Amino acid sequence: MTCPTWPHPPAHLCEFLMHSLPSPYHYIRIAISPARDALGLRKTLQDALTQTFGITSAGLYIDVLWLAADAGEAVIRINKE
Repeated sequence: MTCPTWPHPPAHLCEFLMHSLPSPYHYIRIAISPARDALGLRKTLQDALTQTFGITSAGLYIDVLWLAADAGEAVIRINKE
C-alpha cells in the first residue's frame, strides 16, 4: 500500500497505512447515481449480487458505514470471504 497523494499527508498517517493490521473486511468507496438512502443502497447492491452471482452471494453482508450528506457517495464494508 502506498501513502495517500493528497497535499502533505501527515507522516504518522502514512506510517499507519503502510503497516496497518490485517482486516477480515474490504472497505469500498463508491459514487452513487441516482442518490439513495443507506437502506436503498444496501438493497440495490444485494439485488445486483444476486443477479450476477446467484442466490449464494445474496447472503454476503454489506454494511453501509458512511453516506455523504447529498447521498452521492458512500463507504461500504464487506467480508473478504
